[in-house]
Amino acid sequence: MSVTSTQTSSVGKITVDDPRQEGNKLMPYTTYCITVVPALPGVSHVRRRYRDFEWLRSTLSSMFPGVFVPPLPPKQILVSRELRCSRV
Repeated sequence: MSVTSTQTSSVGKITVDDPRQEGNKLMPYTTYCITVVPALPGVSHVRRRYRDFEWLRSTLSSMFPGVFVPPLPPKQILVSRELRCSRV
C-alpha cells in the first residue's frame, strides 16, 4: 500500500509517506516518514506514529481555536502477510 501526502508552505515541502509496520507480532504499530525540504539543520527526516499526528492536531486546535485544522485521514491498520497466514 502506498500512502503519500505532500504539503508546500513557506517553509518548503513537507511529505508524509512510507508507512512501515514496526514493533512485534503481538503489539505491531505503523510509523510514517516525515521529510522536510529544505532539510532542517541535522534532520533530513523523522518517523512518527499516527497517534503523534492525533496529538499534533488536537494541540493545534486547542492553541488556535479560530483556525481550521484539517481532519486526519482514517487510521489504517496494516496487517502483515505473516500475521494473516498465522490466523488461518
